This record gives sequence, structure tokens and C-alpha cells, in this order.
Amino acid sequence: MAGSAQLTVNGAISQSGTRGLTKTGAGVLVLGAENAFTGTTDIAAGKIVVNHAYALDRSTVWINVDNGLDVTTHSVNATLGSLAGSGALNLGSAHIYTGLNGDTATYSGAISGSGGVHVGGSGTQTLSADSTYSGGTSVAEGATLAISADNNIG
Repeated sequence: MAGSAQLTVNGAISQSGTRGLTKTGAGVLVLGAENAFTGTTDIAAGKIVVNHAYALDRSTVWINVDNGLDVTTHSVNATLGSLAGSGALNLGSAHIYTGLNGDTATYSGAISGSGGVHVGGSGTQTLSADSTYSGGTSVAEGATLAISADNNIG
């Protein structure tokens, strides 16, 4: 999607197998429904706005551009399969729940905002950058959170 174009998808995206979603171009993709795809979501340019808590709950989300994932516009507490990449993430006041697809993933981008990060599932979620979010961090029973910098967690 070029320039300031915006595409809103309010229907479910489903697939067979492990196909994913790649976001390129400077535009905005708004996901407004629970989706069933299990492949990787790769944010290479522009932004994906989460407008449904379960829009990306089965997908490993790679944020490869600063603020490429937007959970602040609609104040949705987003559930992600897992979180990876290096682009910065501003939570605003929203919370993210990650690790639910059981994958092991490393996120090296800074997380900011007053929201929090919650880790569940059976995989390992690694946070490796200094972050400034202040809404707290929780780890569910059976989940693993690995940190590798002094200021990784809020």
C-alpha cells in the first residue's frame, strides 16, 4: 500500500497450512476481526493497526519498522502469537499478551507507553532491548520470559 493509503479488513483472514501476512508500503492496514492464519506476520514498512484483540493471536509478529504495530489507535489489548523483530513498539495504555502460539521468539525493539506486557504459552519470549513501558509485566504458569538488558521490563 502506497503513501497514506489505508485498507481496513473487518472479515476474518484464514488459511490452510502456515501462510502468513507481509505488510509492505507506507500505507496502513487495519485488522478488525479475529483471524485464523498461523504463519508469520512481517511488518516491513508502514503500519498494522490492531482493531480486534485476536487479530494476530496465532501469528508470530515481526516488527521490522519503528511503530509498525499500532495497538494505541483503538486502545485494544492485543493478543499476539509471539513477538519478534527490532522496530520500536508504543503500547500507549494498551497491554499485549504474547507467546500464546508456543513459539520461541526474540524481540529486540524498545517498548514504551503506560501499558504492559504479559507472556503466556509454552514457548520462550525474549526481550533484549531497554524499554520504558510502565504497565507491568506478568508471566503465566508454564511460560518463559527471558530478558537480556537491565531495563527490559516495565
